[in-house]
Amino acid sequence: MPHDWIHSAPDDFDDGLNECARAGRCSDPRIESAGGKTTRLPALTPRAFCDADRGAIAKALDDLPMLFVRVHMELGGIRAVAGGPVVSTSKSAPVPLSLAADELIRLILSTLTSWEERIRTVARLAALDTETSRRRRDGAILTQAHRILAAHLDALLTRSENVRATEMRRLRDEHAAQVHKAVTAARTQADTRALPSDVRKRLDLLGKLEAALGCRLDEYAWRGDNLTTLASAELADALRDFVHDHTTAGRRLEYADTLSQRLQSTAEYVLRTLADTQPSTS
Repeated sequence: MPHDWIHSAPDDFDDGLNECARAGRCSDPRIESAGGKTTRLPALTPRAFCDADRGAIAKALDDLPMLFVRVHMELGGIRAVAGGPVVSTSKSAPVPLSLAADELIRLILSTLTSWEERIRTVARLAALDTETSRRRRDGAILTQAHRILAAHLDALLTRSENVRATEMRRLRDEHAAQVHKAVTAARTQADTRALPSDVRKRLDLLGKLEAALGCRLDEYAWRGDNLTTLASAELADALRDFVHDHTTAGRRLEYADTLSQRLQSTAEYVLRTLADTQPSTS
């Protein structure tokens, strides 16, 4: 389907091209001139590497077996000759004649093995038995790794990061989502959790006071009908504390008993005040 808007593409239009992963070492760079200065930029490619660099990597991989043999020859290994004299040697591993060559061989083999494990995961091949691979000869390791890598070169080049790192990031994100869900559920339960029933029962005393007065307590105090300012102030404080505690019941349940006792003592004080101020009937 043709894009009618291709000549006026939006700013966020993505043509699927990325800069070559070799960056400043790209084999086929773009040359741009601005302000009299020439700048070398990586080639644009739909893959991780441009075609020139992919070809260079493939050639290096094909040349690796022969280079490995040349490095092995630098070790100058001695082989027994059939029919020759038997020479007794130490049972300990011999020291290589070239430590630099031996170190390079170990590096090549470990790198190839790690790449092979990654390719097997991406291409869904049989997993590499680490214990068995350690007992393989160097030539067998090189041959098998080269065969796997050459057949799945594109899978290796498009793999942007280690498989284990990707798996760890996925587990971290899933764990974070589970923690967030659990915390949200706990907070919702805390905010909506009701106070103990005994607190609600003691709160009914306030309703009995209003019923006895025939009006709301704040209206009674406003009229000044022999209800002391201290009693109304204490009752107002208790009510305000109760409302605050009720909205955060899940987080402040330890305050419920103290609040209940305060409401009880305030109600009893108001009742005594009312009894003392009632006109005597004779």
